[in-house]
Amino acid sequence: MNEKKETKQEKFPALAVMNKYAKESIKKLISLQNDDKKSINGSRLAMQKKIMSRLEKEASKGSAVMGLAVMKGMIVTGINFSRFFDYTSPYIDNRGFEKIEEFAMFENVALLMMQYNTIQKADTIMQFIRILPDLNELPFSTELYDVLNETSEGEKSFQTTLFDRWKQEYRLADSEIKPVYLSILKRAVSKGYSGAALCYAETIQKEQKTGSQSVLKLLKSVQKNRFSSSFERQQATKKISSQLSLRAKENSFVH
Repeated sequence: MNEKKETKQEKFPALAVMNKYAKESIKKLISLQNDDKKSINGSRLAMQKKIMSRLEKEASKGSAVMGLAVMKGMIVTGINFSRFFDYTSPYIDNRGFEKIEEFAMFENVALLMMQYNTIQKADTIMQFIRILPDLNELPFSTELYDVLNETSEGEKSFQTTLFDRWKQEYRLADSEIKPVYLSILKRAVSKGYSGAALCYAETIQKEQKTGSQSVLKLLKSVQKNRFSSSFERQQATKKISSQLSLRAKENSFVH
């Protein structure tokens, strides 16, 4: 058994060789990014896809080092990002696998996604939203709070950016797929994401075109959520006032 395992690992290049190739590939992918974060031009995109294809081919041979390179490339480019978590499984050549585990931690991935504008560039963000960690099971920390809510000048927070992308995909989705998108968002709400609750409340309100207990419940959950930003709480308060006014008007027509 051990002899077979050693024979398989001997087929892989030296770790230093793979690390060098991975670093050079990621460096090239970063150099092909546009500084102004606007959509990348055709020639740069073609080159990125070519590099990513090579990395994925190498990773498919079973090397954790190359799997990590693919994950980094997905963050930088957004290419095939829906498959990001496909590369977190153990590999035939597991050397360096602990770096994948560290890289895939939510706090690390979220920060890098904001740095490289991954959310806007990704083919789809639904798979990432589907497996978000459950905030209800995590202790509160200022570090995690900042990851979710911190904003740079003129920039949106991670939560706002993520769930704005959900709205974009949902709006463009075929009607038969929309229930799946809603279930993914509802799952994020149940995991304690205030941005998801605001997004879900807005979606329900638009589709029902009326005030409802469900909307009010969602908005009140944002007010109580320990991970909500002050801006989100303000939004929730304004929307609650609007909902109550709407319900009062509806009741006046009934009576």
